[in-house]
Amino acid sequence: MSRTPIKLNPGDKFGRLVILSQAGRNKDNRLQYLCKCDCGNEVVVIGKQLFSGNTKSCGCLKRDTSIKSNTTHGQSKT
Repeated sequence: MSRTPIKLNPGDKFGRLVILSQAGRNKDNRLQYLCKCDCGNEVVVIGKQLFSGNTKSCGCLKRDTSIKSNTTHGQSKT
C-alpha cells in the first residue's frame, strides 16, 4: 500500500504555525515545511505532524501551558 503525500500550501495555518514554504524531505522521505510561529520563531515540521494536529507551535505553546498550570492567582507556585 502506498502513502499519498499530504500536500500543504503556503499560508495554511495549523495551531500557531503558518506554512511559509516546502523544506524538502527528511531521511524517511516525508515532506517537511518551513513554518513561522505566532511568537516569531521559524521551525521545520513534517507535514503529517501538522495535518494530524500533533505539532501546533514551535514549542512556545507547551511552555505557555506549563507556566499557566504552575501559576495560581497570578503568582508562581502559591
